[in-house]
Amino acid sequence: MGAYIPLFKILEGEYLMPQFMNEALILSLMSQLFIRSSRLFSRKLEDEYPVLNASYFRHYQDFENFIEEHLTKQKSIAFYASLLNISPKHLNRITRTVVQKTATQVIMERVVLEAKRMLMYLDDSLIDIAFRLGYEEYSYFVRVFRKTSGLTPTQFIKLYKS
Repeated sequence: MGAYIPLFKILEGEYLMPQFMNEALILSLMSQLFIRSSRLFSRKLEDEYPVLNASYFRHYQDFENFIEEHLTKQKSIAFYASLLNISPKHLNRITRTVVQKTATQVIMERVVLEAKRMLMYLDDSLIDIAFRLGYEEYSYFVRVFRKTSGLTPTQFIKLYKS
């Protein structure tokens, strides 16, 4: 756990004292935190559930990689299950076991995370961001965003971008 504290201190410093290219450094630090946390989670999961380590965890990691690759084009569980050569029901079983969430929740949370990133760092309109994330109907994007984050995109911008 001690390896995280210096990263958080640097992250806090970059956030509080904006400098040239600090947004890029903040994203890099957040990526490092994510990777280190994933590794820690992976080791703990392997220790607690040795049976999962062979198939469930590997499938879950592949699922996350496929989400990253197809985030703006596909949000269907059936699509990702077919890429993994498993049934949608089995994909849900895997995600419930590994992260205690449905596959749909995992997909939507990742989409909303990307939407938040875009809302924070881009000056595009909300409709453009929704379209870039693969939503043809802005109202559906707002419903997904609100259901996942508890805020509408407009509320999120007012709260965090001002």
